[in-house]
Amino acid sequence: MLTAQQAENLNQIVSDVAKEFAPDKRVEVFNVTATPEAYTFTLKGETTLKSAKEALLQRLEESGILFKDSIIVLPTTEFEKKPHGVVTISVANVRTKPEHSAEMATQALMGSPLKVYKAIKGWFLVQTPDNYIGWMDDDGFELMDDSAFKKWNQGEKIILTVNSTLAYESGDSDSDIVTDLVMGNVLVRTGSAGEFVEALLPDGRKCFVRSAEQKNFKEWADNVNPSDISPGEILSTAKLFMGVPYLWGGTSAKGLDCSGFTKTVFYMNGVVLPRDASQQVHVGNFIDAGPDFENLLPGDLLFFGEKATDTTKERITHVAIYLGEKEFIHASGRVKINSFSKEKSNFAPNRLRSFIRAKRLLPDANLPGIVPVKSIINM
Repeated sequence: MLTAQQAENLNQIVSDVAKEFAPDKRVEVFNVTATPEAYTFTLKGETTLKSAKEALLQRLEESGILFKDSIIVLPTTEFEKKPHGVVTISVANVRTKPEHSAEMATQALMGSPLKVYKAIKGWFLVQTPDNYIGWMDDDGFELMDDSAFKKWNQGEKIILTVNSTLAYESGDSDSDIVTDLVMGNVLVRTGSAGEFVEALLPDGRKCFVRSAEQKNFKEWADNVNPSDISPGEILSTAKLFMGVPYLWGGTSAKGLDCSGFTKTVFYMNGVVLPRDASQQVHVGNFIDAGPDFENLLPGDLLFFGEKATDTTKERITHVAIYLGEKEFIHASGRVKINSFSKEKSNFAPNRLRSFIRAKRLLPDANLPGIVPVKSIINM
């Protein structure tokens, strides 16, 4: 019969593999449990990491623990032929559970490619280009096989460059509306009609978009090279979102949370940042802000939260973009500008108290953990 010590050893190995291969559950799945059955254990669960499963099985074999393997490596077999997805609405919500009442984890913009792992009653476990994993309903994206995904990728892409606009059935703003659009949406251009360009949405619907509100994606991406972003471009983009309301999980002009704001600002300058503030704090170069913030430069990321104590770990809970002169722009209630200076009317005492550190991405945003936009959306 199995002993308590064997069960303890097995659970410890499972825990060690999870910590090693999937330390951040927001970007990888490793849910494995072991059920004792007479003289062996049955391993059940799922993971997105084949390497994690292989490491687990090898360590169990080396330890002499008998087991039966029933671990599923995602995607499930039903998505082996259609493993791709592309977002088809202006802003698609990604939730923590497969239900509309669940917390919104993040959002994905039209044209964003998705990895599709499994489905439950019209909900799909997907992974966004910033590696965030969550649940999206079947109205938010188009499921594609390799052929359809390749065809979409080969199209001439355009990107929306205004906060929000509309797409019409014809090259006439009096025609019926096909969909709303937001900054960062990606479509495929198919022609032109006067002041409009003809385009296809990822699900094949035809529409017309004002020429002045879009750019050729390749030309745009080439001009927002991560190795050549200027602080002025970051600040100009950030100020376009002034007044946009705070929305937990929001990453678009319809609503932004703090890290969704910084992520979207840098995205529109050609850079994909990690999703959350607690992830963004690990990219870039550390900057000693100085006792009076004299070492900061415009475009630096500022991180806030709770400092570590003898009994608690550090918690990063907020992020902002430094403007200069002790001012910073961030999503807090709405996108707004606050100051570290007690003499200013926009002084934010809670942010001064909770400031932890600054990180610098500019002028070279080609740093570990940062991905160029053009590497995730084929041009």
